[in-house]
Amino acid sequence: MAIKTLRNISITLLFCCFSEILFGQKEQSNYCYNEISKKIDFNVLKSNELYIENNQKSDTLFIKFINTTQDTVYLFKSYFSEELYSSKYLHWIDNKSKTYTISFVPLVSNLATIRSDRISVGENSVGMKGQILYSFIELAPNTYFTLSVNIRKLFKNQYQRNNAVCSQNYMSLNKFEQAKFQFLTTSRLKSTYKLIFAFGIYKDVSFICDQANYFLKEFEFNNQAKSFKVIKSSVQLSNDKPKMLK
Repeated sequence: MAIKTLRNISITLLFCCFSEILFGQKEQSNYCYNEISKKIDFNVLKSNELYIENNQKSDTLFIKFINTTQDTVYLFKSYFSEELYSSKYLHWIDNKSKTYTISFVPLVSNLATIRSDRISVGENSVGMKGQILYSFIELAPNTYFTLSVNIRKLFKNQYQRNNAVCSQNYMSLNKFEQAKFQFLTTSRLKSTYKLIFAFGIYKDVSFICDQANYFLKEFEFNNQAKSFKVIKSSVQLSNDKPKMLK
């Protein structure tokens, strides 16, 4: 009887520890925080559409996401902080199409719902699995969100070695894979490139935002995590941009 009781206690303690790891970190990491967008208070250019407008003021680029559809969508925002958007992992160059993309699209192979014990900070955290967690902007019907990007900080790594990704289909990778990034040095490029910003949009994130699904329903989680659509915006900057950009 004592052995059976001891076994039950052990199982209970194990479950409690697992639950604490799985759910207790949610508040600490701000995992899957859905920021609410603002109601539209201006004249829109397009009806029944999700679209992007951008304009530059001094050293800041303002990117406005406008949802005039009847559906709520979710904008992936995990890479929106200043310390991350200059990361070489988010700057992609395609020599065939001559495009330079700032990619805020989710790298599912590197994202997680709980931070790993091996900690990396700053731009390198984008390339390490389990350092960046899912987070979204909730764009309800007739709402908007504005992302402010400091242009100087966006390109602060332009004169370092290996400071951009040689564009490949990293977006096709799933949570069971690890991206093997190939980098290049942009200061050596001779061609002129078109600047593009790319973003990930989800129709539903309820499954992704249930932290337990990452571990207990891995295949379903992977399918939901890869269900995003990509929206892009072509951007022309007036100053402080690398010479090879249009």
